Amino acid sequence: MDYVILDTSSILFSASNKHDIFAAIMERYPKHSIMVSEGVLKELKRLSSGRSKHAKYAAVAISLLNRYASIKVANNSTYVDKWIIREASKLGAVVCSNDIKLKRALRAHGITTISATREGSFR
Repeated sequence: MDYVILDTSSILFSASNKHDIFAAIMERYPKHSIMVSEGVLKELKRLSSGRSKHAKYAAVAISLLNRYASIKVANNSTYVDKWIIREASKLGAVVCSNDIKLKRALRAHGITTISATREGSFR
């Protein structure tokens, strides 16, 4: 099975621009499954309970995640970025991230990356 792994930055970026990143991924990669780590969910929950500008977007992102039963939530006990690199390497997955540092690390490992745009598409 082919996967697209999403990180927190891409999910929050899309929510802040009022786009459903999960629907957009499913449209662009119809034969792929979406995967996020437990660490991403924990980070979104932590952010949503705060008072930062990201709290509202994190709550929207959690609501969207709950809407899609087909999204695979993977257990992980390591730092999220390390998990993403390891899983993407192992699965040959595409990674959607708007985190420049993570994208550099992924590319150094030969992993295909995409980023969410303000328009709701990817580059």
